[in-house]
Amino acid sequence: MAGLFSDLLSSNNPKLDEFLAKTRDVAEAVGKKSAEHLDLSRKRIELLDVKSKQSKLFEKFGKLQYSAFIGETVDEEELSQLAGKISANVERIAALSEEIEEAKAKFAESVQRTKEAFQKEWEKASPPKAEVDLTEFFETEEDTLESEEDTLKED
Repeated sequence: MAGLFSDLLSSNNPKLDEFLAKTRDVAEAVGKKSAEHLDLSRKRIELLDVKSKQSKLFEKFGKLQYSAFIGETVDEEELSQLAGKISANVERIAALSEEIEEAKAKFAESVQRTKEAFQKEWEKASPPKAEVDLTEFFETEEDTLESEEDTLKED
């Protein structure tokens, strides 16, 4: 047994080398997918940040508009700047949302391709499936009845 185990771990074992190479490939692929997913997460966080800032801009803009509505004096320049920032954020939100959707689709497609590639490798590396005729190992109901009848006749 110890001899078999040492043979398995010897440095000139092609099966072990192949196993380690495939394991390395899988680890690299998983690392790349993690990096892609991290990039997608960063975009989502950036989108949430822009939406948060947008909410604050709307709040300021609303307060200024209310002040103008009730007759208080309002700095028109500040109101105009807020409207410009709001418009810029609306465009940024739309662009980020589109980038996120594209990245999600690209990531899903990439994961599917990787899954299919590993599935093909697995099937190629797996031993061929042998079909076994189980009737050789089990008696049929007729055989069982015949053997019982033979046993009864002998008694």
